[in-house]
Parts: sequence; C-alpha cells; structure tokens
Amino acid sequence: MQTLIRDAFDVARFKVAPLAHYRYPVWQPLLWLALLSTAAALSAGDFDAPLPARVAFFVTLDLLSSIVSTLWLMGWLKLLDRKPLGASLFPLVVLAATPQLLQPLVSLLGGDAELVATIVLTLYGLVVLVRAVAVSTAHRAGQIVAGLLAYLPLALLQYGLAVQLATSFGWVAAEVAR
Repeated sequence: MQTLIRDAFDVARFKVAPLAHYRYPVWQPLLWLALLSTAAALSAGDFDAPLPARVAFFVTLDLLSSIVSTLWLMGWLKLLDRKPLGASLFPLVVLAATPQLLQPLVSLLGGDAELVATIVLTLYGLVVLVRAVAVSTAHRAGQIVAGLLAYLPLALLQYGLAVQLATSFGWVAAEVAR
C-alpha cells in the first residue's frame, strides 16, 4: 500500500511512469478509491443523507465512474493503436483522482471562493488524468483529451442519473439538483 500512496502523490505531481509500473493487488486501488470517495462525501454540503449512506453513495458512484471511464479510455486507445493495452488503466485512473483529497479543504472556503477553488481543483484533476494516461501509454495529450471529450456525453449521463437518484432519495433538494 505504501507504494500505491507514493505513486498517487507522484502522479498528482506529474511524475508518471510507464503503465506497467502501476500494478497493485486489486484491493489497494479499491481502498484508495474508497478513501477519495469518502473525502468527497464529507465535503458534499448540499447532500442531506446520513453519513454511512452518503459514503456508500459516493463510493459506489466513484467506483462505477472509474470503471466506465477506464473501459472507455482503454477502448479509445485500442482504437488508436489497433491493439489492446498491455495492462489495465484502472489503477492509474484511480491514482489520477488523488487531487480529490483536497475537496474537504475547498469546501471550507464557502461562497464564490469555494466555487472558484472547486473549478480549479477539477481542472487540475483533469490535467493530471490526461498527463498520466498520455505519459504512461506513450500517446499525445491531445489524443487523450479527444478521448475524454468523446466520453463527455456518457459522463454527463452518469452525473445526471446520480443526481436524479439522490434527488429521488430526498438527499438533494430539487432546486439544488438543477
């Protein structure tokens, strides 16, 4: 686990190794993702659910999102290269989400500062993901950005379904969800 944590912070600092480097026992990226999801759940101020339900919701949402985005990117790279990748992108996708650990600090800002910091943190997370996938797979960053733009409609659908589900449970007010 110590290697994964070191790699997570290295990826967040744009120090990326070849894809074959990111091989861990399956439970380690899952545990790291659960930690990242818990940080997001704790900082979700407009989310009115009991803490265990909130954490379970965010863990499930992040797990599904990571799996789908990993499959999408692996399919995208297979399309570009005309051959499958030698290893899974899942651990790297999870590691690239490490900036999400800062979200509880951002939520302490409040108001417009919180909104600006959230946007900056989201953009930073996207840059980390693009750089990590590009460097580790030896592709140009533009190819990864194009793959993520092609994934955007599916990501928005996932987000919309998550908000709709949370709203139906009464965890998010309908006017906040809009």
